[in-house]
Amino acid sequence: MSKRQLRDADLLAAVPDAAAVSEIYTRHVDAVFAFAVRRCRNSEDVADLVSTVFLEMLSAAAGYDRRRGEVRPWLLGIAARCLADQRRSDYRRSELLTRLATAPELRGDEHERVEAMLDAARLAPAAEQALAELTEAEQDLFLLVAHDGLPVADAARALGLTPVAGRMRLARARRKLRAAMKSGAGKHQADGPRREIAAAKEQS
Repeated sequence: MSKRQLRDADLLAAVPDAAAVSEIYTRHVDAVFAFAVRRCRNSEDVADLVSTVFLEMLSAAAGYDRRRGEVRPWLLGIAARCLADQRRSDYRRSELLTRLATAPELRGDEHERVEAMLDAARLAPAAEQALAELTEAEQDLFLLVAHDGLPVADAARALGLTPVAGRMRLARARRKLRAAMKSGAGKHQADGPRREIAAAKEQS
């Protein structure tokens, strides 16, 4: 049976076999890439995070328990932990370069795609401001569900929570977001007439 016909869990069991690692990467790199783009500040951080996630996968594969869920949520859980490390220490780039023996880089077309996606994310300031009202833990769970498309139970397990605890945290995050978005919409409506008056004064 070829590697392409194997289930994800069977491929992880075969790690560090090069063909198995390559197949897992091919199947899941887009999901990890999207996770990184939504959360990183620039294309270099995206490349670093994606590289780190798959490096961590090599050492974590032996501990994967297929009874606890699918591989994709498990990988995004690794991504969340790597991102937390990156945020806390501005990332240990020298260690990564030592292990990879080269700097992680995006191809020209990939770099442009990342920058375009980052620009699109920045064009939603109201949503970004609302997300800022959440704690980091609430943001992590909400984005795994809303942006990365994980079921709540899988997102909770990826972050080391029980499904019940995950649903409670998500409900709290959604309440905060609704309140923040409502507050932001009210401010926008109130600011509109002020801007129009100011513009009229400038023209007069």
